[in-house]
Amino acid sequence: MEPTQAHASRLVNLQYELALLVGQELRLIPMLRRFFPPALKALGCRAAHVWLCNDTASLPELRYTYPARDRSVWRDDPRFAELASGSREIPHRPRIVQIGDSTQLHLMPLGNIGYCALVREKQPLEPMLIEAIRPIFDRLATACRASLDHEQVEHLRAVAAEGEQRLRTVLETVGEVIFQTDDEGILTFLNPAWSRVSGIAIEQCLGRPLTEFLSPEGETQFLEAFRSALDTGRGALRLEARLRTVNSAPRWVTIRVRRSHPGSSNGGVTGTIIDVTDLRQAERMKREFTATVSHELRTPLTSIAGAIGLLNGGAAGPLPEAARNLVAIADKNTQRLRVLIDDLLDMEKLIAGKLPFAFQNLELRPLLAQALDVHQPFADSHGVHLTLADCADQARVRTDPDRFQQVLSNLLSNAVKFSPEGGEVLVTAHPVDQAIRVQVRDQGPGIDPEFHPQVFQKFAQADASDTRRRGGTGLGLAITRELVEQMQGCIGFDSIPGDGATFWFELPKPSSS
Repeated sequence: MEPTQAHASRLVNLQYELALLVGQELRLIPMLRRFFPPALKALGCRAAHVWLCNDTASLPELRYTYPARDRSVWRDDPRFAELASGSREIPHRPRIVQIGDSTQLHLMPLGNIGYCALVREKQPLEPMLIEAIRPIFDRLATACRASLDHEQVEHLRAVAAEGEQRLRTVLETVGEVIFQTDDEGILTFLNPAWSRVSGIAIEQCLGRPLTEFLSPEGETQFLEAFRSALDTGRGALRLEARLRTVNSAPRWVTIRVRRSHPGSSNGGVTGTIIDVTDLRQAERMKREFTATVSHELRTPLTSIAGAIGLLNGGAAGPLPEAARNLVAIADKNTQRLRVLIDDLLDMEKLIAGKLPFAFQNLELRPLLAQALDVHQPFADSHGVHLTLADCADQARVRTDPDRFQQVLSNLLSNAVKFSPEGGEVLVTAHPVDQAIRVQVRDQGPGIDPEFHPQVFQKFAQADASDTRRRGGTGLGLAITRELVEQMQGCIGFDSIPGDGATFWFELPKPSSS
C-alpha cells in the first residue's frame, strides 16, 4: 500500500528540511535537534534515539535523544536496557523490536556509522512507509558522518591550538635562548630570551648567521659542532663561547646544538643558549678563594707538622705514654689536612690549565707494575691483595708517567679501602679501538645506583656522615677524571650493588708517526 497523500507531503517536507540542515548546520546535536521534532510528528513516533560510532572499529553509543526526558529509558527500563546491552551491532536493514505489549522500536540504519531507534506506540509503521523513509535516513546518515568528521576536525584544531599556545607560552617565558638555523647556519627562529641575553632585537638577527654574534674562537667551535650535527646526527653537542652584546661586555654562554627533525622544512640545527657569565664568575671567585685559603693554610700547617715531627723524634725529651698518643693523633690529622690542601691545589691547577703534562710513549706493563708495588704495603695493611693480569707485554700508551701514577693511585687506594679483608683487587688492561683501557676491579659492596651520577663530582662521597669508616676528601675521583681527560682519555665505571665496582680509564695509543 502506497503512503497516503498526507504522509507523502510530510516526507517531501522532511527531505527538504534535511537538505537545508545539511547545508546550514555542521554541528551534530543542533542539526539533530532541528530535524527530529518535525520528523517524529510526521511519523507519529514518541521519541528518537540516535546511536553512533566514533569510528568504524568502535561500538555505537547513544549520542542524542528527543525528547531529552526519554534518554533515561535505556538505563531505567529493563526492556530497553536488555536491548541496549544485547544488540549493539548496526542493523543493515530496518528492523522492528517489540517492547512490551504496545511499544515498538523501529531500528533504522544510518549507513555504517550507527542507527536511529524510533519509539512508536500502538501500531507499528507500515512497511511501505518504512521503505519510503529509508532515503531520508540515508541522507541523515551522510549528514551525521559529516558532523562527526567536523567534530573530529574541530577537536584536532582545538588540541593543536592548545598545544601551540602552550608551546608559545613556554618559548616566551623560558630563560634559555632557543634558536633554529637552516642548513647554512642562518637563523630562522629565536625566542624572546635572545633579546634579554644579547640586548639585540630578534627582527635584526633573523636571516643572519649565528656566528656573527660569537667571538672568533666561538665561531670556530660553533661551525665544527654545526657541521658535526648535520653530518652525524648525533645527540646534543655542547660548547662554550662568548656572545657579543649591544651594551655590555661579551657574555659567556653554553651552546647546545642538534640536527633538526628530518621532517623540518629547512633542515639545519636546533639549539639552546644559556648565559653562564654569572656562574663562571662565581666559580672563578670560589676557585680563587679556595686557592688563597689553601696557600695560607699550607705555611702554618708545615710548621705544625714540623713541630709534631720534632716531638715524635724526642727533641723535647721523652714523652709520657698519654702524650705520645695525643701527638700521634695530631700527626695523623695533620697528614689528612695536608692531603686535602694538596688535592684542592691540584684541582685548582687542573681547572685553570696550570698543571704541567710531559707526554711520552711508554710501555704499559711497567707503569702498572710500579703502581701495584707502591700500593701493596697499603693493601697489606687492609688485608687485601693486588693482582696484575691480562696485560700485553708490548702494549704502549701516550701519557705523562707521573699523572698516570696519580690516576692509578687514586683508583687503587679506593679499591683497597672498599674491599673486604682477604679480598683481591684485580688490575687488567686491553686495547679498545685506538686506545688502551685499564680496569681496576674490587670485591667491595658496589655503588648505590642513586649515587652513580655524583661519583666524579667534587667532594662527593657515598657515605658523607661524620661516622663513615673510610677516610678521604671526596676530591680523588674528580681529580682523576680531570687528569684523564687532559691526557686525551676518558673514564667511567661499572657497578652492581653487592658485586663490587670496576673503574676504568682509556688513554690513546701512540700515533703511528
